[in-house]
Amino acid sequence: MSTKELNDFSPVTHEFEKTNSKMDDYARRLWAAMHWLRRARESADQSDKLLDLWIALEFLVADTKVEEVCSSAQMSGLLQALKTKASEMGIPNAELILTSLKFAMTNPSLKSKFDALVKSRSIPLDEREEKIVWGPLRENRNNLEHGRIFDVQPEDLEVMEQMISKVVWILANQS
Repeated sequence: MSTKELNDFSPVTHEFEKTNSKMDDYARRLWAAMHWLRRARESADQSDKLLDLWIALEFLVADTKVEEVCSSAQMSGLLQALKTKASEMGIPNAELILTSLKFAMTNPSLKSKFDALVKSRSIPLDEREEKIVWGPLRENRNNLEHGRIFDVQPEDLEVMEQMISKVVWILANQS
């Protein structure tokens, strides 16, 4: 969608948001992604645009299921074995390490969720889109979040905006 199309669509979006309580979670996430995409397109500030696009991406993948790394039984066995080994080694904060490991294994990354969404919905992405979003833009987003210097390229943001627009369009038409 072009910026003009989004602006023309904006009154419809506001009316639709009034019925938000009647929408299912999937529709709410899709509309929220569209809202943040629209905000990104309206933003003149590169850092705001990057964050708005990233939020749109997070809404798109929010409920995406990712293939488990291991079963619950395997996870329990692994954690028990690690707990035993940590005790043998005299590691003082073993519980914290085990909790962090369990969290990392049971909470997939945004990239993993995105890959699962793209695969499950047969969304055609080109290599350039993925390379830019998960390379320089991810690094810039992390730098921005942690207060470090970042250098966002406007053409990279355009690629991310087009990619998210494509995903939104496909998801909206598949529902």
